[in-house]
Amino acid sequence: MKNLSAALAMIVVCLLTGNAAVVLAKEKGGFAEDATAMSITAGTGSGSMGDHSASSSVRRRRLRTKPVKAVVKNPASASGASSLILPAETGATVFPDPTVSSGSKAIWIYLGIQEAFLTESGIVVKTYQISSGAPATPTPLGVFKIYKKEELRVSGQAVPYRMPNYMSFTKNSAFGLHGLPYLGDSAKASSYWSEALSHIGIPVSHGCVRFLPEEAIELYKWADRGIPVFIQT
Repeated sequence: MKNLSAALAMIVVCLLTGNAAVVLAKEKGGFAEDATAMSITAGTGSGSMGDHSASSSVRRRRLRTKPVKAVVKNPASASGASSLILPAETGATVFPDPTVSSGSKAIWIYLGIQEAFLTESGIVVKTYQISSGAPATPTPLGVFKIYKKEELRVSGQAVPYRMPNYMSFTKNSAFGLHGLPYLGDSAKASSYWSEALSHIGIPVSHGCVRFLPEEAIELYKWADRGIPVFIQT
């Protein structure tokens, strides 16, 4: 009888040794779904190592997450072009106004930083420093477009300022993008007056947006009639 009891006790010990790890795992609610990955051999002492290996494997699997694609909202779609912020780096991606068709060009004027950005398909391709309207004669804000291009425009004021590479962004041509104005036959030969290069970056114009002479030529060649011009603070 004693021998039978001892034999039964040994069987119970062996069973407990082989299944203890699985029972504990189930009680903890931990790795039931990974039980098949656990390698436990009764009576060999490998049960604890198998449980450690399985739990480490599960932890590794739980740490692996699928990449999440960021959802970027177009700020222009909610509040218009005035909410846009353009990076200054050439080649940076921007969010163009929804009215700008894909693949088209656009000009963005930021009066607060006295800079102009040229974009193609939402990519900044060129950045210029400008001189916009003085406080008494401000540059208008809003969404415009290039209505007319003139290689040289003479102002209708008492003093006939000559404005090279003029591109009007209002229907009446009262406001435009152009090179620094001058008096005389040309800016170089002018013996009367020419706009100081140091004025670029300072709002001193009568409302137009001025560019350096070489940059005005470059802009004039790049811009097409009808492309949008966004002007904001």
